[in-house]
Amino acid sequence: MNAAEIYGHGPRADAIKVTLAKKAMEHVAQVGALANVRALTMDLPIGYDSITGDEPWAAHIEGAAAEYVVGRAFDLRWYAEEPEYRFTRDVGNVEVRRSQYPNGRLVVQEKDNDAQRIVLVTGSMPTFFICGWAWVSEAKQARYWLDRGAPLPWNPKKECRREGWFLPQCDLRSIRAFDAAAQPGERFQYA
Repeated sequence: MNAAEIYGHGPRADAIKVTLAKKAMEHVAQVGALANVRALTMDLPIGYDSITGDEPWAAHIEGAAAEYVVGRAFDLRWYAEEPEYRFTRDVGNVEVRRSQYPNGRLVVQEKDNDAQRIVLVTGSMPTFFICGWAWVSEAKQARYWLDRGAPLPWNPKKECRREGWFLPQCDLRSIRAFDAAAQPGERFQYA
């Protein structure tokens, strides 16, 4: 593995760049704040996001924005907008993961469904990059696994704060091929 593969220069050359307008940012901020309130009232564990480093409110707002850009880019239903949303899925039949870092990795957790697709979005409001995607079953390979407390391969001075599979962008499927994998019945037209 060379330095570019380890550290990355991210985002990928084939990433889709999305810049949110003021109205969209206001909308996703409200949805993200509401998601945080729902998590609090449902007694879900919330706290510092050990992957992104965001505080809970920021993690929900930036996460909502990442979900929104994927939904808009592929005309997939964004479930966080629905009144009975219970954190079961993000957009269409897809999970969305966000990293604030341009060369951020796609993080897959043990609880993730092997038949699920996960999309990596990098950036922060207003600008995001939809970088690539993977099937969870493909991601759960020993070579991507990091234990909590292990040195990060791309930054050995830091420790992994959460165990899981960490896929570099160079190993993701191209986001340009993602739409062809969309399943019927998950389309949604945004107003």
